[in-house]
Amino acid sequence: MNEENLNQNQDQSQQNDQPVEEKPDNLPEEVASEPAIGEVPTPDATLPKEQDSLPKSLGADTKVFAALSYLSALFIIPWVVKKDDSYVKFHLQQGITLFVIEVVVFFVIWLFQAFFDAIFGMGVATFVVFLNRLYWFVFGVISIWGAYYGFTGQTKTIPVVKDFSKYIKV
Repeated sequence: MNEENLNQNQDQSQQNDQPVEEKPDNLPEEVASEPAIGEVPTPDATLPKEQDSLPKSLGADTKVFAALSYLSALFIIPWVVKKDDSYVKFHLQQGITLFVIEVVVFFVIWLFQAFFDAIFGMGVATFVVFLNRLYWFVFGVISIWGAYYGFTGQTKTIPVVKDFSKYIKV
């Protein structure tokens, strides 16, 4: 009887030009219900848990506006154009906070420079130049870091900025 079934299966496979796959009857239900090899899983099943909260489709313009939020005063452009988008709003809140911190630190360095110039004259100029360059370097790196997150579709917070961004309402 096995030879008879095998011959019938071979005849059918030759007619259909497709091999016949035999499934053993003694498999548990879990194994029998698994998808066949080569079956493509649904896109939702492969998303990492971190990105589950993201909108399903982030357009290129949305990512560009999110990245612009971190580039100093350019945060005004996404604020006017894409203020209602939740993804841009998240990055906009951090970008405005970063800009406010930049302005405050710049003002403190300017006061520091004015104070020491009045007391010591030009002798402190090299130290103030060092502080100024350090200011531009640090805030440049943080801005690029945030713009990278915005452009790649990530909703990660920037450590120092997140503490102050909860006070900014967009």
